[in-house]
Amino acid sequence: MEALLESDQEEEEEEEEEMKMLRSIQDQPANDTLRLTCDQILDACPESYTMNSDMELKLLSIVENFHRQYSHFFPERKALLLSPENECGVKKFVCTTLRPTPPSLPELQHWRGCAAFVADFLSLQPLESPINLVRKKKLY
Repeated sequence: MEALLESDQEEEEEEEEEMKMLRSIQDQPANDTLRLTCDQILDACPESYTMNSDMELKLLSIVENFHRQYSHFFPERKALLLSPENECGVKKFVCTTLRPTPPSLPELQHWRGCAAFVADFLSLQPLESPINLVRKKKLY
């Protein structure tokens, strides 16, 4: 019983400390708080986060060219997110390519094989009343 009371007191003390910290942050101007966190981020980040290599700069120029062409040919479409800024304010390329991968089971490459695969693993259990909602879940 005493252990429960002690743990409750510790939780209350931790909550009070968090509230004090939040109040101190609220008292500071927003720009100072933001500047502190950005400085901390910049100090903790590796060099690759804060600057681009020559290859990355070349890639970014290719991406920008593609973005201009895409915007020109498809003005009604939503803009692509290809090179957003990272935590340090440096533009980085984000790969958005999906590559089709064949399934590991060769029988799943055709619709008949897929249908047979699904049919082997599923069994139909009709509801007692197809009109009403299910009231109780039955486990079999």
